[in-house]
Amino acid sequence: MQSEHQPMATHGGERLRTAVVGGGAFGTALAVVLSGAGHQVLLWTRRDDVADAINRRHRHPRRLQELQLPPRLRATTDLHAALAEAQLVVSALPMTALRSVWARAAAHLMPGSVIVSTTKGIETETLLLPTQVIQQTLRSAVDAGRDAINRVSTPVESAHPRSLRVACLSGPSFAAELAQGLPAAVTVAADAVETARFVQRGMSTNRLRCYACGDVLGTELAGALKNVIAIASGVAAGLQLGHNAQAALVSRGVGGDHALGGAPWRGSHDIRGIGGSGRFDAHLRGGVVAQSSSGPAPGARSSA
Repeated sequence: MQSEHQPMATHGGERLRTAVVGGGAFGTALAVVLSGAGHQVLLWTRRDDVADAINRRHRHPRRLQELQLPPRLRATTDLHAALAEAQLVVSALPMTALRSVWARAAAHLMPGSVIVSTTKGIETETLLLPTQVIQQTLRSAVDAGRDAINRVSTPVESAHPRSLRVACLSGPSFAAELAQGLPAAVTVAADAVETARFVQRGMSTNRLRCYACGDVLGTELAGALKNVIAIASGVAAGLQLGHNAQAALVSRGVGGDHALGGAPWRGSHDIRGIGGSGRFDAHLRGGVVAQSSSGPAPGARSSA
């Protein structure tokens, strides 16, 4: 099985040097998308066996195993090799690994890099969202006497969060479907509209439509809250509570999301859009809880 992504728009015909940080299913799927769009893609993974299998056999040994990866897609376990020349950096890490990996990665970013995070969740200890964790980690690198921020911003502005070119990506986008080249749409959000548009132009293909917006908070909250409702829905499925209970749970969850979106402290419109309601709809239509796709539904009663 091969993907059929083709470029839809590029930066004046330029092919971007791109790093994908995270060799899980979603990171691999996005690496396939970006490679199909004509970019030079290097996928970073912690595991030597994964990098070796991708480079030698063009297969991921643990995720999306049925997919034949593009020969031009390469993998590495060396963060410096992945990031040193990357113009676009896709951070596809689990929330639990985000801070530790970026603490190591910060020093290797090249000047002008744009980072787009696909991580969903809220950091337990700090209650920070993924882009906030990345920004804080990069700023901490400067405070510790390292030069990571100067690689992505001017020295004068390096302590200011707006000088960091960080975006987030969210939407109904199951990894297997993306990798197969099935049509999908996602939201790309950044505080600076040009950062969002840079990512939009770089990642859009004939099969993946990226919509740019400025609502980072709404987009990331939608992604985090969808996961909570999806897990709860999986518990309901495991307990065999029926479709009525699952529909009630999800609809109330969506209602809660929309209430947050209308909160006076923020006009978080993307909670109602692709990054919010769209992800809920994909969960329902997919017929499975993405978080439990590798095992029994949470709460499933034992037959013993």
